Amino acid sequence: MTSRLDIPELALGPLLVPGGLWLALAMFAAALLAARWRRRGEREAFADDERVLWWALLAGAGGARLAYVLMHVHAYAGAPMSLLNLRDGGWSLAGGIAAVGALLLFVGWRRAARRPGLRAGALGATLGLLVVGAFTFESGAARPAAPRFALERLSDGAPDDLRGRGPVLVVLWATWCPSCRRTLPRLREVAPRYPGIRIAYLNQGETRAEVQAYADEHTLPADDVLLDPALQWGQAAGVVGYPTLLLLDADGRVAARAVGELSPARIAVLLESAGAH
Repeated sequence: MTSRLDIPELALGPLLVPGGLWLALAMFAAALLAARWRRRGEREAFADDERVLWWALLAGAGGARLAYVLMHVHAYAGAPMSLLNLRDGGWSLAGGIAAVGALLLFVGWRRAARRPGLRAGALGATLGLLVVGAFTFESGAARPAAPRFALERLSDGAPDDLRGRGPVLVVLWATWCPSCRRTLPRLREVAPRYPGIRIAYLNQGETRAEVQAYADEHTLPADDVLLDPALQWGQAAGVVGYPTLLLLDADGRVAARAVGELSPARIAVLLESAGAH
């Protein structure tokens, strides 16, 4: 079973920062502070440590991203520039470790006679592994169950609990959310390639009239547009910002999660993962 540790997202006003990203940046800042404290009074030695930390950060993140894209090259082939779109996530732990390892081999070869350089390399290794791990760390934790609140369908007001219909991709969104407005059309573009997966557009906190007007304007399928005006479902699922995409398996458990503005390629990878669970 593929397993995963979901690091909670950080909401900074309208900005939704993915969990792995804010944790990696926080660890990088902590490593810089630790290096500065350790090298207080040694300006050149600190500059040496700082360079290795920056290179380890870039190597770990760059290697993790590149390896992920290569693993899913069929999804990214039509939009190669998506490689540079770091907002939509997608990282490979093995790729990041390999990149950091290559960097440390280079540093060790160049500075084998300088112990401070080797110490800096060790510091960089620790940071690099933590950065990549923050993006993609996997554990043996069981998949959490999705909330069981009955939701209201926009089309006829009938209750819908998102269960009993195979895999479901639940998209939590709002009409005022700019990232949602950009992601929903991409989702509608990609979804027809995966007819076995239901797409449920779960609006958060808005009135039926507001959602109906948006659905009519953007031709969203009314049978798959659901209402959560009191935010009960979203809050129970631990959602802190939009858009948030939750892939539910046939048992109603959260098999995968993505947050923020996603590229079509990242959406395709997420939908394809339904077949692996």
